Amino acid sequence: MNARRYKTYTDYDHVAMYILEYDELPSNYVPKSQGVAPGEYDVTVYAVYDNTRDPVLLPDGYSYTEAYINATTDDVGAERFVFSSEQLFYTNDHYASFIEVTRWDLLGSHYIFLSFFWISITGSGVVTIVLVRKGYLTLDVIKTDVKQDFLVLQNIVKVTIKKIKSPKKSNTENTDDTVQ
Repeated sequence: MNARRYKTYTDYDHVAMYILEYDELPSNYVPKSQGVAPGEYDVTVYAVYDNTRDPVLLPDGYSYTEAYINATTDDVGAERFVFSSEQLFYTNDHYASFIEVTRWDLLGSHYIFLSFFWISITGSGVVTIVLVRKGYLTLDVIKTDVKQDFLVLQNIVKVTIKKIKSPKKSNTENTDDTVQ
């Protein structure tokens, strides 16, 4: 996954990667005091997060910014990124708890897939060459098999990522948090 500078993003993965890469929000985020542009569906606002709730859940000594995630004009929701120049945190329960987000959280499955891919290619390469030379395998069979294996692995990774990212929803809704 790649987050390009000066490009606009609204989804969890790209906004998180942008923050980790550039220590700021994408350019489509505007201060909360400016509000949302008329007709805009995605709410991409940010504000200063004061970290003074009781109990204080984030490390002291940092200036934090909060950014709405997956918010719309109809429902700003409870999801936020709160970040400093050192760390990025995610909350899905309107600041009741935080999870630290790192590059590994965003790219870990990518690194694992690449590792397995290269190990399987190099490890089975010699055996495959021998089987092709002997005529037991054709290149078309190998291509089809690799393509099918890749699609199965890709689906497994997608399902795993979806399970990791879909935190349990709270039954309590915060209605007092609206965008001006």
